[in-house]
Amino acid sequence: MDARQKTKVAVALVMAQMTVEEMKEVVKNKDVIHQCEKIEKWVNRCADKIRAKRMSAGANRDALKYSEAIKNIVLEETGSYVNEKSMTAQILAADALVTDVCNAYQLKGDGGCWFNAKKTINTLAECFRNMFPEYEEVGTSIYLKAESALEI
Repeated sequence: MDARQKTKVAVALVMAQMTVEEMKEVVKNKDVIHQCEKIEKWVNRCADKIRAKRMSAGANRDALKYSEAIKNIVLEETGSYVNEKSMTAQILAADALVTDVCNAYQLKGDGGCWFNAKKTINTLAECFRNMFPEYEEVGTSIYLKAESALEI
């Protein structure tokens, strides 16, 4: 995996992590919190695998820059980080982005961390998609803008 690919993977993991951290603080449903904790576990394991392969200083800088850009996209699209619309759109976008990088770079193996990260994120995304289908378009828009920003 080259530096650009590592950056894109790191940003996908950061987006998923950022989303579930916010959800845990805002959503008081114990099942959602439990699912967020499972996501954190697998995202952290995947992040450890990426860190073990050493990212350059430039790749780390780019990952932070793109993560900030995605936060701005979320705010632009939803008007907040912590409302029903934002939480739904963010988890849907994170699901699409993590699935995209897993498929594009054939991220498998590594003790199942990629499979489990993708599966646990998708489970939560499907839950929110079913509860708030009207926000799916916003989630897709965030994903597409993030994907466009990540064309590095």
